[in-house]
Amino acid sequence: MKILFTMSPTPARLPPLVPLAWALQAHGHEVRVTGSPALTAATAAAGLTLAPVGLPEDWTRPGWWKDPELAEVHRHSMLLWEPDLVVRDGPTWLHDSCVEGFAVPYVVHIGDRFSPRLEKVADDAAAWVDTRPPALRGSARPDAWTVRRVPAPGAATVPDWLLAPSPRPRVCLLWQPRTRASAGRVATIVEAVTGLELELLVRTGVRQLLPAAGPPGRRLIQADDGLPLSLLLSGCVLLIHQGVMADAADAAVMGVPQLVLSELRGHARVGERVAETGAGRHVGGPLGKDEALRLRLLIAELVFGGHALAAARDWAGELATLPPPAAVVAHLEELTQGA
Repeated sequence: MKILFTMSPTPARLPPLVPLAWALQAHGHEVRVTGSPALTAATAAAGLTLAPVGLPEDWTRPGWWKDPELAEVHRHSMLLWEPDLVVRDGPTWLHDSCVEGFAVPYVVHIGDRFSPRLEKVADDAAAWVDTRPPALRGSARPDAWTVRRVPAPGAATVPDWLLAPSPRPRVCLLWQPRTRASAGRVATIVEAVTGLELELLVRTGVRQLLPAAGPPGRRLIQADDGLPLSLLLSGCVLLIHQGVMADAADAAVMGVPQLVLSELRGHARVGERVAETGAGRHVGGPLGKDEALRLRLLIAELVFGGHALAAARDWAGELATLPPPAAVVAHLEELTQGA
């Protein structure tokens, strides 16, 4: 069977689909990914094959998702390969245009945020696969197949400092600043963590704001952006992040407590759901005066209090009971038999 994964141009959206692609390949099926050339490195790192469509700039122009010419090129690429099944990265107008009139069943994969209004453009989907932890979903398709999220490791080499045990409890900070104020909060978070007997592992796009990091004996380590989150979290007692669904889901699967410092409404909802599980805390927006001190108290509670860690481990145990990606392969095969 030939299965085609159609992707949005953002490489960060690929990891949630990788375990399903691997499961299909392990069952002897041929898998191909199609989308922007910007996905080349990410698909190669995942051990998958990319059939690029158009030029990188075609996928960055305003309104690319409703460009009829790009949709036609994408559709032509799909027709040439003649897949038996199409797996779509979420419901978008572009993907809908590509499969319109296409005599092949398609499945919608939900690995990130989902809005009921989006399902209107995919009302003829043969099936839906949802890999988000149920507690983080909010809106969801009631008929979607729930599949366990498996953090995709990608291609990476474990650095020496990560092999050695940390001399202190290690906290991981993921931060992608969207404004100058957001970038400035990194220094506040660093101050809050390093004020405790903790080691801080930082993966952020504002390294110039950080003090120079030394060897693992120091309290601050800067991680390479290419290292998978699952690798970084393997020795951490806390993850501090902005509320990105993928980050929250990976921490949940790995049983790591979370402190969500959201800046966007969608991320705030993720933070609120994390807090509802007891496996973390959520703070929406800056904490105002003495923010470093207030963050330090929250971090100390999550790391040393014990309640969040117990809740995080219970949550991870619940998620481990969900069906793995391999469990839906037979269902996907059945979809093609009726096509």
